Amino acid sequence: MTLHFHSSPWQVHDRPDGLHVVFDNGSLDPEALTSLVDELCDLAHANGHRTLYLDCDGLTLPVAALAGKLVELDERLRTSEGRLVLVNAAPPLARLLAAES
Repeated sequence: MTLHFHSSPWQVHDRPDGLHVVFDNGSLDPEALTSLVDELCDLAHANGHRTLYLDCDGLTLPVAALAGKLVELDERLRTSEGRLVLVNAAPPLARLLAAES
């Protein structure tokens, strides 16, 4: 079992094929949203995982603000042969990201 120490608004759980990130509550403040891409990329790379499962259950951010960050995160993970998998994404967010792919 790997321990993850961080002060981010999410919890990280190991999976056999990657990391599963769950947000602590349904909203992210602007500062957390700004650091989302860097911190999650660093986390995935530091642990040698190529797949990052991001659980979007209950997120209450405006779709456009979150989608831009998720597209950026997906692009950065793909650059290092990784991938982003959204879990429990609201239909509007899932549709917007599917259109970006």
